[in-house]
Amino acid sequence: MLPKIGVAVVGCGRIGFSHMDAVVKNSNKAFLAAVVDVDEARAKKAAQDFSTQYYISLDKALEDSKVDAVVVCLPNNEHYPIATKAMKIGKHVLVEKPLAMNPFEAIKMIDYSRKNGLVLMAGMSFRHISAVTELKKRLNSDIGEPFNFIYMFLMPGGDVKSVPPWWTDNSKTGGFQLALGGSHTIDMTLWFFEHKKAVSIYAQAQAQEGFEGYSEITLMMMFDDGAMATNHLSSNTKPPKHEILVVGPKGSASLFPELKNNLGLVGVPTTDLFINGELIMSGCPERHNFAIQMEEFINAISEKREPWVKLDQIITSLTIIEAAKKSIELGKPIAL
Repeated sequence: MLPKIGVAVVGCGRIGFSHMDAVVKNSNKAFLAAVVDVDEARAKKAAQDFSTQYYISLDKALEDSKVDAVVVCLPNNEHYPIATKAMKIGKHVLVEKPLAMNPFEAIKMIDYSRKNGLVLMAGMSFRHISAVTELKKRLNSDIGEPFNFIYMFLMPGGDVKSVPPWWTDNSKTGGFQLALGGSHTIDMTLWFFEHKKAVSIYAQAQAQEGFEGYSEITLMMMFDDGAMATNHLSSNTKPPKHEILVVGPKGSASLFPELKNNLGLVGVPTTDLFINGELIMSGCPERHNFAIQMEEFINAISEKREPWVKLDQIITSLTIIEAAKKSIELGKPIAL
C-alpha cells in the first residue's frame, strides 16, 4: 500500500472546513496533518474539531515533515504567494478558486509546478458535484453538442458587516463577484464547451454600496462555432437562484444546485438534474463534491500526474475575467 498523504489546510474560515472534511472522508489515502491560521482561536477550534494539530505560522507548518500537500483557503490575493512558497519547499498544492489574481500569476505557478514535478490543482469544486459530472458524461448522447449555456449564480451576499472583511476590498478579491462567483460560472462554461474556443466577451456590471468591485454582473461569451453562453452573477438576490441551463440540438438539461445541505458545509449543494424534462438525480450525497475533488488531488500526487481539471482551461478562465473587466470599463465587447 502507498503511504498516506499528509495534508495541511491553510485558512480555517468557512470554506476551509469543507476541505478539512474532504480530507477526513479520504482517510484511506490521506490524513489531515495540520490546520493553519493566523487567528489562533480559529485554528485551535478547527484542530479540535478534526483531531489534528494547528499552527499560526505557515513557515512552521511547511517545515512539518508530515505535511506533503497544502490546501490554500485564503483571500484571492494570497493564492499566488502562498502556493508558490509551498511549492518552493516541495509541497503539492490545491488552491481554492480562483487559482490566482490574473493569468500571469497562474502561468508562473503552473510552470513552476511542471518543472519541479509537483501537483498543482485548481479547486473548482462545482465540477465535482455528482449531478454535474453525470450531465457532462451524458451531454452529447442526450442533448447533443451544446450551443447555448446559461448560468444564473444569484446569491444574497449580505452587507459589509455580515461577510468576510476581505470581500469588500477589490485588491483582495480581484473584482468581487466577477472573481468569487465568476470563477465557477466561467469555468463550468468552458468545461461544457471544452471543444470550442471563446472569441469575444461582453460584460456589464453594477457595484454594491460598501463593496469594491462588482456585485451585479451579466457576462456574455461568444465561441468560434457560433455557440453562446451567458453568466448572471449577483450578491444581492433574495431568495437565491442557482440554475444552469444547457441547450443542444436534441433537447436541454437543467441543473439546480441549491447551496444548502444537511452536512453543515459551505459550497456543498443539494442538486437536482433534469434531462429533457426528466428528473435524473436529486439530493446531496454523503461523499460530497469537496471529498471527490480531494480524492482526485490525492490520486494525482500518488500517480505523479496532473489532475483532470486542465490548467490551460484555468488560464483561459482568468483571461476571460480580465477581458470582462475591460469590457465593463470600456462598455463594448472585447475580442480574445
